[in-house]
Amino acid sequence: MTDKAKDYTTFCTPTQNYRFLVMPFGLKTAGATYTRLLKQVLKNAKNLENFIDDVIAHSDGFENQLKTLRDLFERVKRANLKIKPSKTRSCYTEVEFLGHTISSGSIRPMQTNVEK
Repeated sequence: MTDKAKDYTTFCTPTQNYRFLVMPFGLKTAGATYTRLLKQVLKNAKNLENFIDDVIAHSDGFENQLKTLRDLFERVKRANLKIKPSKTRSCYTEVEFLGHTISSGSIRPMQTNVEK
């Protein structure tokens, strides 16, 4: 957030005033703002796609996957963002993303969604 935007998040307690230094959950425009930011961070990236706060890195081999992940990590670092390791999966040949199972040359609906 910009310094000016941080001022708008100020709140009072009986003993002190506080303001957020990063965008807090619950702000009405937080989701749209974050989505716009992530689009800018990944702009012109090769083999990096996103939807809201989900990012998928794809490639045609292990060496290229490492290059793609390095690009992602460098972009995230430059933007001063953080990635939560427990929410990541790296170098899988098959992943679930946005309700689909994606593997080499194949995109299909997740089986649990088909059964519903």
